[in-house]
Amino acid sequence: MHKLTIAIFTVALSHGRRPVEVTTDKAAVYPRVLDELLPDAQHVDARRANNRIESDHSQLRARLRPMRGLKRLRSAQTVSSGHANVAEHPPRPRRTRRRRRPAPAGVGCLHRAHAGGLISGLSGLAMS
Repeated sequence: MHKLTIAIFTVALSHGRRPVEVTTDKAAVYPRVLDELLPDAQHVDARRANNRIESDHSQLRARLRPMRGLKRLRSAQTVSSGHANVAEHPPRPRRTRRRRRPAPAGVGCLHRAHAGGLISGLSGLAMS
């Protein structure tokens, strides 16, 4: 497991800048590997610190499921660019209750009436 983790981190480090902070789960192999490869980086393994990463991955999986995977390089590029854009700008949280504005009073509006008002309003009509 130690060699595999070193290999994965080495490949990741060869493709970009060296990170200042690395967030992982609490697997015992990470502190040793990070001390070897990234001695200056801060290792964050606090409880629920990687939930953001895991939830981000679940959104990506949900987008890929209808496509049944990525079969072409072009579709992989399209999904990854769109996913990066969505990840940078997450949707705003929805309100649980919507406020309704009262209807304006005037012509064409219905109003509630008490029971006696309905009967007395019909007094001029012929009842059969």
